[in-house]
Amino acid sequence: MVSLQVNERMPTSIAGFKDHPLYVLIRHLKQTEAIFPEPPETPELGKFRGESVYPRSSVVSMKTAENWLRSEGRTVKEGEAALKSIKMRASTVGRMRELEILKEAGQSEQNGEAMQGLYARHQTEKFVPIPVIDVSLFYTTGRLPC
Repeated sequence: MVSLQVNERMPTSIAGFKDHPLYVLIRHLKQTEAIFPEPPETPELGKFRGESVYPRSSVVSMKTAENWLRSEGRTVKEGEAALKSIKMRASTVGRMRELEILKEAGQSEQNGEAMQGLYARHQTEKFVPIPVIDVSLFYTTGRLPC
């Protein structure tokens, strides 16, 4: 199968690029996908009707910091900037209240909408929780174990 893909030519229609295993147009990327490294560093493979064609291998999936922690137990590394920002959605009552507070405070808004950052896997690291301390020892001995 891999040898067939190597010999495969570039599609001749825009629909042919959709879900193609080797080539991608920026218009066909999902909201949570981006080309990394960004286009000056990622070479374009050619042009199709004026649009740049990039290798599918350069497409990375992204998630919010909260979703990385919840789904894979990963946290965003210190000092990492979001690759992309999207409009924050209110999926729960708590999130809806959070959005209202942000809107009132005027924080992290773009065009009147609260935004949240998306991060790729290479921007995250495995979550290491803080150690749990048995405080019952403090009450019996008067000091915490170190």
